[in-house]
Amino acid sequence: KRPDGLRGTLFRNGPGLVERAGQRYHHLFDGDGMVQAYAFRDDGLVHRGRFVRTRKFVGESQQGRFLFPGFGTSARDPVPLPSPDWFNPANTNVLAHGGRLLAMWEGGSAHELDPGTLETRGPVAWNRELKGAPFSAHPKVEPDGTLWNLGAFAGRLAIYRCTPDGRLAQWAVVPIDGLVMNHDFVVTRRHLVLVLPAMRLDLAKVREGHSLVDSLSFPPGAPLRVVTIDKEDLSLRRTYELAPGFLFHFGNAWEDESGVIRFDYVRHEAGAGFMVDSMRALMRDDV
Repeated sequence: KRPDGLRGTLFRNGPGLVERAGQRYHHLFDGDGMVQAYAFRDDGLVHRGRFVRTRKFVGESQQGRFLFPGFGTSARDPVPLPSPDWFNPANTNVLAHGGRLLAMWEGGSAHELDPGTLETRGPVAWNRELKGAPFSAHPKVEPDGTLWNLGAFAGRLAIYRCTPDGRLAQWAVVPIDGLVMNHDFVVTRRHLVLVLPAMRLDLAKVREGHSLVDSLSFPPGAPLRVVTIDKEDLSLRRTYELAPGFLFHFGNAWEDESGVIRFDYVRHEAGAGFMVDSMRALMRDDV
């Protein structure tokens, strides 16, 4: 039974299409994003679900086959990739912020949707310089509504700060040596905190149509890098090291009375095997 007074809409996103023309995706991260809306109203619960009509989804729907490599799946006869948004599935997260509903993926633009109909309005360009830059899937919203997000590409990190009403108020693109991907991060009172597993990306393999996972290598025994960025001056960064491992997500983060940054995260001691092998096994129904 619905609790009295419960009103509003719950949005969820995830990979909803994993097979075309007899080819099935090999990795959980590859399916096209489908956003679900559960609206709690006076007359009951109303559900709506729609695929995010990305360039990838529209093009592959017209051709009736997969055209692009996925995160963990190679493509048959792939077409050239001018930018990551050509194979952006918008399948990882969804966020209502500043009057916008955003479907997000790790490596490309957020896609704006109509909050009522879930119709896709298109990729978001925060400004001319950031058009097509990655806007990662796990932004952080502070208690006052300020949104922070990051986007990793080619040894650089895009940093976004948006006002509670959804306007870009501060941004920077800063160099981070050896940066390949950054799935999640945390925010404290004064800092943005990244924890970066060691990995290398072979861009030649990506251009040949190999999946991103098959184009990555993971130096054994290399430490995790912790990068802290000052929220007031995005050029102020410090780097630390932690024990080797791999991670996707964090718990809480804070700074104690003495200014020490503390945070919780889930460390995979076996390295990237969870991302490389386990998620492929899940798609084979082999877990």
